[in-house]
Amino acid sequence: MEKDQRKNRRKLFERRAWVQFEDGTSIEECLLSNLSERGAKLVFKEKKDLPAHFILRLSMDGRVARKCRLAWHSGNEIGVEFTARLVSGQADPSYPR
Repeated sequence: MEKDQRKNRRKLFERRAWVQFEDGTSIEECLLSNLSERGAKLVFKEKKDLPAHFILRLSMDGRVARKCRLAWHSGNEIGVEFTARLVSGQADPSYPR
């Protein structure tokens, strides 16, 4: 059995999340499959080509988000590293309802 080399323990998760490009365009829904303080694994319904940097919206109203760096990509699964926390007291008006 291969030992997990991650520095931060990941928690298994099944929660909807949304990827938004940093320029505010395109919002894609995905499944947050696992999560740690420093990163996550995202699963899409089909293979996605994402930019190297984007925003991951973690709440339904877009108030809680993380800036991300694409760490790895395999089919419809994507690993991300969190580069910054984004928290807002107001809902994002561009966020899907």
